[in-house]
Amino acid sequence: MNIDRESIANLIFYLGISLELLFVLYDKSALHSLNTGMWFRVTFLLFTVKVLMTRYTLKEWCWMMGLGVVAFVSYRCSSRNDMLRLVVMCAAFKNVDYRKVMKYAFYVMLSGCLLIVFLAFAGVFGEMSMTAAFRMKEVETRYTFGFGHPNQMHCMFWVVATLGVFCFWEKVNWIWLSVLMLVNIVLFVFTDSRGGLIGMSCTFLVSMLLRYVRKVREAKWPYALVIFCLILVGVFSVSLAYFGYHYYQYDYPQIWESPTFIRFYEWDARFLSGRLWYCYGMKITDLRNFSLFSDPTNTE
Repeated sequence: MNIDRESIANLIFYLGISLELLFVLYDKSALHSLNTGMWFRVTFLLFTVKVLMTRYTLKEWCWMMGLGVVAFVSYRCSSRNDMLRLVVMCAAFKNVDYRKVMKYAFYVMLSGCLLIVFLAFAGVFGEMSMTAAFRMKEVETRYTFGFGHPNQMHCMFWVVATLGVFCFWEKVNWIWLSVLMLVNIVLFVFTDSRGGLIGMSCTFLVSMLLRYVRKVREAKWPYALVIFCLILVGVFSVSLAYFGYHYYQYDYPQIWESPTFIRFYEWDARFLSGRLWYCYGMKITDLRNFSLFSDPTNTE
């Protein structure tokens, strides 16, 4: 049997993708003993081999090298190779049917998540719930279904459901979307995860608009809005870092005398569980979290 160069390259690519997907499931489960750093180097090498076995245009090589330089700088500053792996993995997608890859990823993730839930439900591995201080130190019990944290469980449902909507978009209708939204609401009763609820609700809303409102589906402004929001996230993060530093360095004790700040604090505590205050209240030594390429000591 003759196996051509492209088939070998695709086999190597799928091996790398499979390992990456398994690492995602491992990270979301209750397992925490595997040395993933070593295995991430393996997936990096697999995707690199796939790239070396693929023909690219000069323009594609320029893009790859440019992004690779940024990723390398990030690696040197933060000692994390996530960006390097991402650049090489994206480059390795050339000559691969990405829709088949996405469907493969969907089935692997769905099967893995169901297995985690089953093992927790059967009492074999993982906990079904956890009792801890959530949201401004309120002690309560939420269900994790084997995922270690309720937010993690609900967000994984959101990720897998969104991936399924993308993979089977031609067959998706309002009934299927409504069922996913109903499951989202029921799951929220157990997890009380606002992030997961909001995320899946946005997926439902956007999917309904794209499916049934032609003007939205064919317009360019929705995509421009998404790009703008991504840029806004970065600006927002840097702004919080600046104000956090400013209050600690100069007039931190006086901020509690400001009615505007008090209103901000109350709004943050009510809707975001104090997350913005956490950024505002960071000590100067913790502002490394907001450096351009992070820092090896950053574990937050």
